[in-house]
Amino acid sequence: ATTDKIITSKTLALVGNPNVGKSVIFNRLTGKYVAVSNYPGTTVDLSRGVGVFSGAQYQVVDTPGVTSLIPHSEDERVTRDVLLRENIDLKSRLGRTPEVGTTLLAAVLLRPPATPYDTLVLDVGQGEGVSAGDLVFSAGSVVIGRVTEVYRSSSRATLYSAPGEAHDALVFAEGGSVPIIMEGQGGGSFKGQLPQGVEVSVGDPVLFPDINPILAARVAATEVASNESFQTIYLQLPANPFSLRFVEVRKRSSL
Repeated sequence: ATTDKIITSKTLALVGNPNVGKSVIFNRLTGKYVAVSNYPGTTVDLSRGVGVFSGAQYQVVDTPGVTSLIPHSEDERVTRDVLLRENIDLKSRLGRTPEVGTTLLAAVLLRPPATPYDTLVLDVGQGEGVSAGDLVFSAGSVVIGRVTEVYRSSSRATLYSAPGEAHDALVFAEGGSVPIIMEGQGGGSFKGQLPQGVEVSVGDPVLFPDINPILAARVAATEVASNESFQTIYLQLPANPFSLRFVEVRKRSSL
């Protein structure tokens, strides 16, 4: 591999599951013009090369294999960040500005444990039209909290998993949906209670009720005591609050 500087403003990213042949395609597209480097702030290698398509030169990036865009490892977080950065660049080139009712991509300036009680500090604020009560999403489909304080050029979001937070939700188990109250425990975790005899499994999705239900958490564990009429259900945000780098802010007054 070479480390020559790649000079082109256009990027083509190869994204997919592990071991599906992305690197073979990458090698066919780029030939010998390859540079390998660590993604900033990580030890994850990214291969970059140059390909020419229809007379235009592109930087080709071979990203780590992923099974989900909700990152559970450093490799998956790097792939997620590559896509988000390209999305930011595309919106800038198209001259798209945030409007009321649209989704606004925000960088996370501070996250736990640098911030207390499951809160995030975001790089968008009054100047971008952010308001208290706006919803905060990760990976586009996972709601993780809401904006609680807004400043001129930044804002603070409180995660639903923060201690003292409680929200009505539905556990979607094999036998159907079951209502539960999610009580925030901090660190992206919740707990709730269900009657004994209600069968739930680790990994079952938990959604906020809506016309289009929104993923809020997944079942992480269950605890059953023989002398109790209720069982304790432990839940976890699908997104890791300790490694969030970007989130989406959406206009909405309440859930």
